[in-house]
Amino acid sequence: MYRLLKLYKSITQSVGFLPLIITLLIASLAIAFTLVPSLQSLKLGALPEGLFEIQTVETARTILASLLGAVISITVFGFSMMMVVINQASSIYSPKVVETLASQRSNQYVLGIYLGTVVFTLIMMMNIDSKPSSPGIPQTGLLLNMLLVIYCILLFVRFIHNISKAVR
Repeated sequence: MYRLLKLYKSITQSVGFLPLIITLLIASLAIAFTLVPSLQSLKLGALPEGLFEIQTVETARTILASLLGAVISITVFGFSMMMVVINQASSIYSPKVVETLASQRSNQYVLGIYLGTVVFTLIMMMNIDSKPSSPGIPQTGLLLNMLLVIYCILLFVRFIHNISKAVR
């Protein structure tokens, strides 16, 4: 029993646990948006008809590819900065301080949101079909994808602020 408890504690406190859970939740949301037809074209009450509606498959793919590139760039830049801070801290401070920097829950949350957004975008890209018999473009999923990317940009600003504060 003690070994199971110790294994559970080591799994839940590892650096990759929270990002994995967040990524799986966002991926399941993307799968729901692509599989459930009623979710593909939700009417967003306060928005005028056709405001965020994308008409062609090529436009949807282009938007998704741009969003994917943006999130991957933000992820690479943000976490390379974090690695620079950890490298700098490892040369100055004890390994305990470095471990604390690497395992902060806020950094794991940001990584999970970034990875989840990448997976969400990939799932949306895979499920846009140009065949006439396909259900079309999942408009609500595309809008949610754009909102996720905007949230990633806001998280990026907060993440950079936190990393710069950690350097000081």
